[in-house]
Parts: sequence; structure tokens; C-alpha cells
Amino acid sequence: MYKLPIGIIDMNNDNISILDYLRKELKYENLIYINDLKQYQYEGLTPEAIIDRVKRNIDILISLECKLLVVISSTIIEYCQSYLKKLPIPVISIVDTIIDFVNEKYEHKNMAFLASQNIIEASLYQKRFKYNHLYNLPSDSLDDVIINKQMKTSVSFNLTKEVFKSVQKKDIDIIIPTTANMMLLKTEINEYMPFINIVNIPEIICDEIKEVANDNLYHKRKGKTYIYINVPKKESNFQHLLTSKYKIKYMRGE
Repeated sequence: MYKLPIGIIDMNNDNISILDYLRKELKYENLIYINDLKQYQYEGLTPEAIIDRVKRNIDILISLECKLLVVISSTIIEYCQSYLKKLPIPVISIVDTIIDFVNEKYEHKNMAFLASQNIIEASLYQKRFKYNHLYNLPSDSLDDVIINKQMKTSVSFNLTKEVFKSVQKKDIDIIIPTTANMMLLKTEINEYMPFINIVNIPEIICDEIKEVANDNLYHKRKGKTYIYINVPKKESNFQHLLTSKYKIKYMRGE
């Protein structure tokens, strides 16, 4: 019997490490992850052009009969919210998932919000958090550390210290990253912000999938994982972010 897959759409490599967690927790599901690496920053594109590029990848996932779409890019949510609401399959949003979790578990607490400068400026999250104090911490330098394979080095520890310097003496209850890959710097963050909880993005996304899919999850025969990208494998830069090897499919002409 053909298993209807779970579709996952991303932008940039900042969330690809979520695949390892989902593969472990959803062992019987087929997972299809798709990423527009050819235009991964969407810089210089109009909102209409961004939506068009996202639509093309979602069309591919729908053509592959995905039963559920998981959007793990805050930028895609920022530009495509209206379009996503019209899709014929259930959609899980990383933005909604993080906000709902934080507001349920840490309402009116002190929060350190760790996100790229673009996401901070978009105010996708901050206007919906219910907080006592909220501190915005730009994560761009840490994102670069992860992509450049510098985790657990003097570079990663020094930059983490710099990013959290403004809140080290604050009474912080929760650290809120907006990318799954930030968990790869958990050791560095704990060094300078010990005993403070960090929102585990892969875990809360997985919990949301289990809740939304509910009776439509499979319980027999191990599933497979496929990564769809529109640049040749040798031009991609994410293998070091994954502990397992997955089948990579190159989408020519995308």
C-alpha cells in the first residue's frame, strides 16, 4: 500500500536538522522535504515573486499526494499566509506552533527571542506573544556559525556569549529560537544561560504533527525520507547538519 507522505517546506538550511528528529519520532511515515536553495534568501524579490516560488514547491508536494504540509520557514509564513490558508490539505505553521506553545507554557514570563534580524523586524512573533518582558536577540551570526560547521569551537562560544550578553543578568524564563538548527548550539547557549529552558523546535513541531495527523499516522513498515532541492548536491551545504543520510533528489529546471 502506498503511504501518503508528510510534506515539509523550508527556505535556507536553518531548519533542515529537524529531519533527524522527525525521522526518529515518526519512524513509519514517509517524509518529503523540499527547499528552494537556488534563491534561498529571497533577496531582491518582490512579494509576488516569493509567493510564486513557494507555490511551485508546494505544487510539487501536493502532486506527490502529501497528506499534510509542515511549513518550517518563518519567512514563508510571513509572505504566504493567505495562500497557505487556501490549500486543500492541513497546514502546520512553525510560527503558530511556537507562539501557541510559548503562550500556553510561559504566559506573562520573561522571554529571550532569538531570531534573524529580518524576522525580528517583521514582528511575526512578538506582537502575538503574551509576555512580561521580551528581549530581541538577533541570531544571524549564530546561523552563520552553524552553516559554516563551527559548532563547539571558540568561534561559536564567543559569538554565543556576545549574542546573549545583554540578557545574561536578566531574569529570563525561556529562550525562544525560531529555527530547528539552533538546538545544535545548545551546549554553547547553556554555557552562558544555564538552567534556562530553550524551546525545542523539532519536538514541538513533531507534537503538532501527531496531533493534526492523529488517526492518519502509520504504524507499520518503516518510512523513507526524501530531500528535494533545486541545486546539484555538490552545491548544497547541509550534509553536516544531518546525522543520517537521506535520498536527495535534484529538481532540474526549478
